[in-house]
Amino acid sequence: MRKLILGFYVSLDGKSADGDNGIRDVMMSIDDPEQEKYFVSRLWEAGAFLMGRNTYEIMAGYWPNSEHPSAKAMNEIPKVVFSRTLKTADDWPETRIAGGDTAEEIAKLKAEPGKDLIAAGGTEFMHSLIKLGVVEVPAVGATRRHRQGRTSVPRA
Repeated sequence: MRKLILGFYVSLDGKSADGDNGIRDVMMSIDDPEQEKYFVSRLWEAGAFLMGRNTYEIMAGYWPNSEHPSAKAMNEIPKVVFSRTLKTADDWPETRIAGGDTAEEIAKLKAEPGKDLIAAGGTEFMHSLIKLGVVEVPAVGATRRHRQGRTSVPRA
């Protein structure tokens, strides 16, 4: 059975990206080729990349036409958007919508053969996964800077 890895960035003062999704800013700020190479290699280890609607809308507007070193992986690995309101996910290749009960949808994904699942995105999506108890591996990345308007990471 596949595991769900929850990847998120947090500033050293305990703040995380919220609905406006500072994750892309963190990724774009990586200027170390070795760190970038490591990050891309981790992306290729994903059986699917899970996110909420807010993250999808931001990322789908960026990755399909990006020349960033992570773009190939972000565009080619399967993606699952958790949303009850989104009707299509045609803006980004290899993306499908999971519109049912989140815990049931994740259980189905975990039961499929393949590599582990990686979830990332805004704080609301992260909180829902933690509250549902579906995360096996929390993967935290630290960043030095905190920007105004970020919300705190939940304590499990």
